[in-house]
Amino acid sequence: MSELNIGLQWLAAALLVLGGVFALVGAIGMLRFPDFFMRLHAPTKATTLGVGGVLLASMVLSWGRGEIGLQALLVTLFMFITAPVSANLMAQAAMHLRVPSRAGPPPATSDGPDASEASNGRSAARQGAATGAGSAARAADGRKPQRAAGAAAPAALAAPAAPAAPAPRRRRRRSPRAAR
Repeated sequence: MSELNIGLQWLAAALLVLGGVFALVGAIGMLRFPDFFMRLHAPTKATTLGVGGVLLASMVLSWGRGEIGLQALLVTLFMFITAPVSANLMAQAAMHLRVPSRAGPPPATSDGPDASEASNGRSAARQGAATGAGSAARAADGRKPQRAAGAAAPAALAAPAAPAAPAPRRRRRRSPRAAR
């Protein structure tokens, strides 16, 4: 049995410690986060990096012994590909089942242009011309004219005084296998 290079030993030790720290942070996140969606974040990010650090340490030690380390490389690639995909599928299933979340709505920003204006490339001058020119702006631009930023909404477009009642939840049908 040959002695490994001291540099490779230190590199493997550092990767093991780094992987352990990431795995610990992922485990603490699983315990501390309050709901499903937040708990889903911890294992897909931190724990994946923890397992990746341990597997990279295994590859470094294999290379130091003159082996290829193909098994560790394949497991690492498999982990980094499947963890985000499985987390995405679990989040979609939870949203489909309407699992409650404690996260509030995203904060509204009043700074800068509206996201829809920024995405379609309309400048403030063009928007101003569209609101003042009416049908001529529509004919030239092909879009509906928009209100100016400070203008009040017409009565037909104003928000209702009371929020609408939530839609009733649909009942899940049982599969034929579950009925047996």
